[in-house]
Amino acid sequence: MRKKLLCCAVMISFLCSCVSHTGNELDDYDALLALPSQRYRAVYDQDTVFLRLIKKGSRVKGTLNFVYGNGLKEHGSFKGWMNGDTLLANYHYQDQKGSWQRNPIAMLSNGKTLHLGVGQREFAWGRAYFKKNEPIDYDKGRFIFMKND
Repeated sequence: MRKKLLCCAVMISFLCSCVSHTGNELDDYDALLALPSQRYRAVYDQDTVFLRLIKKGSRVKGTLNFVYGNGLKEHGSFKGWMNGDTLLANYHYQDQKGSWQRNPIAMLSNGKTLHLGVGQREFAWGRAYFKKNEPIDYDKGRFIFMKND
């Protein structure tokens, strides 16, 4: 009987140690707060956007808060990756009506600046994506983020 109990205890401890853990600090909120972040701000006419960016390898996560000159605000978070000098992510935000929206975002890194890109979108499975084989135009974007030191 003792051997069976000991065997069960060993099996349970083995199974508990095999629980899946991604080891990705970007998925753990407490670990996320410990990572250094970069802060940016972009101004276009009377509109201001605040960006907080956390990078871990090629993965990125952060917040993006729009404050428009007419008093409207949008705030949310994004999660994605850096591919060379290009940031690609999904931006999940709350609009003025309180509805949650999800849109793709793309930014081009140029030293101390990030240029928010504009691209054609398509919808599939209830979500927006950038159209494949359609370029993202970083010159058309209104917001150029400057690093806050």
